[in-house]
This record gives sequence, structure tokens and C-alpha cells, in this order.
Amino acid sequence: MTADQRRIVIAVCVVYFLSLLMIGGLAFLITPMADDLNLKDGTVQYILAIPSVVALVVVFSAGQIASRFGSRRTIVFAGLGFSVGSFIMCAAPDALLLQVGLGICAATAMTMQIVGVGLLQKATVKGEAQVSAFTTFGMVAPLAFLTIPLATSQVLTITNWRLVPLAWVIGGIVIAIVAHRRLDPRSETLPVGEWVTPLLAGVAVAGAARAIAQLGNAEETPQLILTSVLAAVLAGTACALIVRRRQSASFSTSAIRGPMMRPMLLGVTLVTFVQLLTYVIIALQFIYEFSAVSAAVATIPAQLAGILGAKFLAKKAIKRWGSFNASRGLLLAIAVTMLPLLALTDSTPAWLLVAIATAFCFTTTAALTSFNTDVMRRSPDGATEAVSSFRAASSSVGAAICAGVFGIVILSRTPIAAGAAAITAAESADMLNGLRLAGVISACVAVAGAAMLTFMQRRATPESTSIARTA
Repeated sequence: MTADQRRIVIAVCVVYFLSLLMIGGLAFLITPMADDLNLKDGTVQYILAIPSVVALVVVFSAGQIASRFGSRRTIVFAGLGFSVGSFIMCAAPDALLLQVGLGICAATAMTMQIVGVGLLQKATVKGEAQVSAFTTFGMVAPLAFLTIPLATSQVLTITNWRLVPLAWVIGGIVIAIVAHRRLDPRSETLPVGEWVTPLLAGVAVAGAARAIAQLGNAEETPQLILTSVLAAVLAGTACALIVRRRQSASFSTSAIRGPMMRPMLLGVTLVTFVQLLTYVIIALQFIYEFSAVSAAVATIPAQLAGILGAKFLAKKAIKRWGSFNASRGLLLAIAVTMLPLLALTDSTPAWLLVAIATAFCFTTTAALTSFNTDVMRRSPDGATEAVSSFRAASSSVGAAICAGVFGIVILSRTPIAAGAAAITAAESADMLNGLRLAGVISACVAVAGAAMLTFMQRRATPESTSIARTA
């Protein structure tokens, strides 16, 4: 990597890390917020859903904003917007302003992440520099989810919850400073058209993802699922009609029409779908009676394995086989590391469950890094932000499917709301059965994904995959 490339990569990684402050700390923040503001259970559930919904609503608009105003300027203003949203949360006297602030944080964070990935592609283009850039970037999320939750939980033991979003205010300012000082001020700007179709496309994806994520609570939230499906259908239909009738419509799928682009985006969805670490943390709390903080500490090896997988396993695999073949091979590696979940029994010690999670975090993070590298490498000229938006949408949809499917498989027979103390031996056994079944499902999905890529590669022309065979 050249000095300029290294400067941009470091700046993007810092921006990405700080953009995860809200997502990484919200789970620990929600209980003291609810107690302070007297929030009802329904309001709490709605607040927890805001980040994913709002982020998807703006997922296709973020790239358009960067194309219109330039990448550096977009990140600077998004960082300042993140600070504004965090300050509103810090000062919120009621649930309404809390939700407004959280929504602003989610929208600006997604914007920074999409534009940042686009900048990595523009700065490195291809070759060893690109592999190094994306594997370094792949380390950031596991590092953030290792450090931010622990830091948030420790801060809350000594001070009021409002100081946490106050720290996010500082984080947003740091983002703006880093972007202003370290990113190229002469980024390319392109003329853009209307803003309606990107927003409609985002609403459609957000509605579909929300409905899928709520499948595990179908009996409790049927109206929410129906409303989400209706919003997705109406927004998707309206977007399709506008795109068909207006040639100047801003939203387009042309950026992902290249050979193997859509199968690789599907691969991003599949890898995100099999991320089971959240359910391992829940199992540690409800089966092994760990506290939330103790469960987070216990899974530090898994988070560290994710960091190593992104930087070293993915990098070595891409250099040796190319990003496409590395992605396919790492899917098979995921299947192998998921199968040990079948060995879980009532007498399985907690350390063994953590060891299994460490193994599959090593492979899943490496696979996601490889897929991200391949997808961005296929970006057409002038369309890196658009491809980055589709990549982010694919990842978010995978996370929603994960919540919907494994929420049913693992948690449907366990009264999570009642707390760990209320769980019976039979309910613990049901959760273990769910984890075993989740391991089988994840392994099958990974093998099916590898087979799908092989089939699609054989149908494609030789030139279509040559771009991804070189590191």
C-alpha cells in the first residue's frame, strides 16, 4: 500500500469503528433508559428496532448523497449529524425525542459505513493493496463489538446512562475531524436525479427485513408484521412503477447486473444469516446463568477469532485462490465449524460452547471479508457507492433473516422476557436443541451457498470470474 492508500484506509477504519458506537452500546443502555424515562415494554421493543429500520430506509440514498456532495463532505456532515442525534438522546426528556435522536444516529452511521466502503474501493481498486485494505476493514466490526459493549457496561456501573450518548457526541466530532483532515478533499461528484425512488427502495427493503425479523414473535406482533409487509409491497411497487415509467429515475440495479455480482451479494446475505454469536451469548445467560457482562467477557475469544479471521485467514485465502474461490471455500469451512454444535448436551461445559463459537466466528468473519472484497472489486466505474449500498442491504437482510429464523428455532420455547431465573430445565433443554438445529441449518446453508456459486460460475462466461481469481 502507498502512503496515501494507508492514510485513507486508517481514516475509514476509524470512522467505521466510531460509527458502531450506538449499535455496540445500545443493548446495555436500554435498561437504564427505560427505568429513567418510564418506558413501556412496547416502546422498548420499538426503540431497539429503530436502528435497523432507519438504516435500511436510507441505505440506497447514502450512495446518492456521496455522489452529489462528495465522499469526504458526506462523511464530515454525517459525523456531525451523528453528534446531533447523540446529543438529542443525551438530553431527551421523553421517548419521542429519544427515538428521534436514535433515528438520526442510525441514518448517519449507515451513511458513513456505505461511503467508507466505497472509498476503500476507490483508493485501492485491485491487487494486494485492495486485499490488505478490506481485510483490515474486516477487523473493525469484531474489534468494535469486543470493546464497545464492555466499555459501555463498565461506564454504566459508575455513572448515569446519559453520559454514554454524550461520549457518542465526541465520537461524531472525531469522525468529522478525521474525515476532514485525512480524506481526499477532491473526491468526484456526479449529477443525481430525484430522491424518491432510493427512499422507496429503502422503505421496501426495511419493511421486508422488519417483517422477517419478527417471525419469531408472530403471535405477539401480527399487526406489526402485516404493517411491515404492506409497507414493503406498496413502497416496492411504487418504486418499480416510477423506475419503469421514468428513464431519469435515480434508483437502478444496473450497478449489480454484472456477471456473478448478484450471486456474490447473495453470498453476503448467507454469511450474515449464519452469524450465531448473539445466540451463544443468550445461551450463556439462560443456560449457564452468566450475567450479561460475564457472557460478553466469556465470548472475548470468539471476537478475537473474528479479528484474526478477517485479517489473516481471509487475506491468505484471497491471495492464494482469489476472492471468488476463497469465498466459496470459506463457506465450506463455515459448515465444518458449525457442525460441532450437534455435540451440545445438558452436561456440555460453557467453555466448550465458547470454543465452538470461537471456531465459527473465525470462519464466518473471514468469509464475510472475502465476499465484501469480491463484491466491491466487481463495482463498475463510477458506481462504487451504489454497489456499497446493495452490499449493506444484503448484509442487513441476512441479519433480519437470522433474527427471524433462529429466533423461532432457538428462542421460541424460552420465555426470555421472564429472565434467566425463571427458566426451567425443560426450557434450557429446548434452547440447547435449538442451538443444535441452528448448527445443522447453518451448515446446510453454507454448503448450499458454495454449491450455488459453483453452479453460477459454470453458467457464466470465463471472463466473468477472471476478475476475482487474481488477488
